[in-house]
Amino acid sequence: MGKSSIPSAALGLIPLSLLAIAACSTSARPLPPANPEGAMCTAVQLNRYKGQPRSTELGQRIKAESGARTLRWLPKGTITTMEYREDRVNVRLDENGRVEAINCG
Repeated sequence: MGKSSIPSAALGLIPLSLLAIAACSTSARPLPPANPEGAMCTAVQLNRYKGQPRSTELGQRIKAESGARTLRWLPKGTITTMEYREDRVNVRLDENGRVEAINCG
């Protein structure tokens, strides 16, 4: 058996370089449309709910009036994704569980 012409230090870098290349590639499939049925959220008219306490009934009204397919409660300090969904209404709550703001996305 003969010696390899590649220095042993370089052999250690090969797995790292392959890992770096793999990290740059993507195999993610495109996301399906956010609102396949055409539901689009409109939250402009929902400011009247500001200050209301969180409840199932309130959530149902907000969802119905906004035209959204989904509702997301966001208690104070909640970390959210940057993904925008035109069929989702977000209800931001203050530290007492009362509506602070309502927006689509």
